[in-house]
Amino acid sequence: RGGNNGDNNGEAMQRFAAPDDDAAGAPLQRFDFTGEADPEASAWAHLRAAFLAPFALYGQRLWRMQWLQVAPRRGYWLVCFHHLVADGWSVSLTGNAVADAYNRLGRGEAALGEEEKDEGGDYAGFIRLDAEYRASPRYARDRAFWLQRHARLAAPLFEDAPARRSQAARRKVEQAVWHLDRADHDRLTEVAAAQGASSTHFLAALLAVYFARLHQEREAGDEVVIGMPVHNRTSVAHRRMPGMFSGAIPVGIAVDPRQSFAQTLRGVAAELKQCYRHQRYPLVELHRELLAGTGERRGLFDISLSIESFQGDLRLEGIRSTVFPLHNGHERQPLAVYVRDYEPGRPVHVEFNYDPALFSAPQMAMHLRRLQALMRAAIDAPHTPVRDLPLMDEAERDLVVHGFNRPLLDTSAPSLIHALFEQQAARDPDAIAVQFEDQRLSYGELDRRANQLAHHLRGLGVGPDALVAICLERGPGMAIAILATLKAGGAYVPLDPVQPDERLAHMLRDSTPVAQIGDRASLDRLPALPSCQRLRLDQPWEEAPWCDAPIGNPQIEGLAPSHLAYVIYTSGSTGRPKGVMVEHAQVGRLFAATRGWF
Repeated sequence: RGGNNGDNNGEAMQRFAAPDDDAAGAPLQRFDFTGEADPEASAWAHLRAAFLAPFALYGQRLWRMQWLQVAPRRGYWLVCFHHLVADGWSVSLTGNAVADAYNRLGRGEAALGEEEKDEGGDYAGFIRLDAEYRASPRYARDRAFWLQRHARLAAPLFEDAPARRSQAARRKVEQAVWHLDRADHDRLTEVAAAQGASSTHFLAALLAVYFARLHQEREAGDEVVIGMPVHNRTSVAHRRMPGMFSGAIPVGIAVDPRQSFAQTLRGVAAELKQCYRHQRYPLVELHRELLAGTGERRGLFDISLSIESFQGDLRLEGIRSTVFPLHNGHERQPLAVYVRDYEPGRPVHVEFNYDPALFSAPQMAMHLRRLQALMRAAIDAPHTPVRDLPLMDEAERDLVVHGFNRPLLDTSAPSLIHALFEQQAARDPDAIAVQFEDQRLSYGELDRRANQLAHHLRGLGVGPDALVAICLERGPGMAIAILATLKAGGAYVPLDPVQPDERLAHMLRDSTPVAQIGDRASLDRLPALPSCQRLRLDQPWEEAPWCDAPIGNPQIEGLAPSHLAYVIYTSGSTGRPKGVMVEHAQVGRLFAATRGWF
């Protein structure tokens, strides 16, 4: 029955409607989707839109209810409250009150029994009590407790969280859901009970241990602070009264990696017990005092944990009901966790509402898998030191241990470079291997010419690790010369014709090749070396000395991938150019690594 009036000298005023006030009650809005092509889809689209529709804060009620019919015997009841007038406990109270009234009417009784009429709560009385509390010694004691408890502010848990939180009102959050098996929930409850704790303590400890382990670089003494809602209903009358009573407390959890999970669990239970004694102190006041002068930081915690354990089936006589929680897409923290335990025997619905600026969907899915693995390990072995509990499930562990260490390539015995070419030539001899201007060579023709030249080089003494200098412009001749040298078992020394004569001469004398392959122009520039045969490739092939040589692949005894494929010289920028020897095996691995690029 709450609403807001306009400003009173700049201050918003809350108004409580009398039972006969138009704002106190409103007709239930009804929508019929039974005639739609897909009633369920249409109804859910309406539900989400209606749930997200903002309330007008002034002059109107801050709640709405709708009935959506999707089939003759199936429908949805939408219940929306602004947080100014109701908390989660109030939603449960309202649902139960409506169910009781429905059942009474079904039995031909009045909607409200005499006990309900006499029970009428006084929310204004609660406000008066709260004002008295703020002027009491207990308020001062609570204030002193919290200021001392958080005298040393814990570092933000997530990078950039304070700055991002200041813009949270303008940014929608994303959601990931963990359907916690009922069997696992029952087991963790048993483990907690053995330590004098509850499932709430277990889940808070689980989050604290997980994020402490993830942020091991945090300073010694840093706690994981989790914001936890409190009902703040201090009397039986308040527990039966709808309204906005709840608050939140910053629970600091120290995680010692040497202690067991059971010890951490007991520590959480003791900390919460102590904090609950001072739960009435307003969090906003604590923020105002502790965060003044801290820049963009807007809160004491980056994670909140809310446990909602309500009866999901409203027990409407003759009707089965199920609760479907909706979310408005906004959170004050980078990560808000809601544990919704509504239906005994069914999985517990655990929502992780997260800031997409801090977590991607795959990252959040990974966090959920890890939390499940950590939970099961803590259930199975609660006395294990926290530092020894696994954070990864079996799939991630296998990926890290084996998958990331698995060779990405076939690292079996590497091949000879020219052998790879010969395999391709055998597979597709007519495919074009080399094209330069108007010249083309197929794989078969290139292979045959290289073989003829290779046989000739063999006759000149070229074999394993023997060097052949090649000084040619780019073109088919260069490809023939390189392949021929490799097929003969030798290694080539590339000499770029555009380089200075002095550099070319140095490389030639330093490498002492068995043969030189070039054209007339390049061979005229190079010095003649003793015992170094010269071969010209710019003459017609039919006139070359090797034109009648065999066209089959030479067989080089003992040639292995460990033999040299080529020798390439450094630039010489820090001294004289030096030859770098490269083996077939090294080139083969390069080819294997880059094969997918082509």
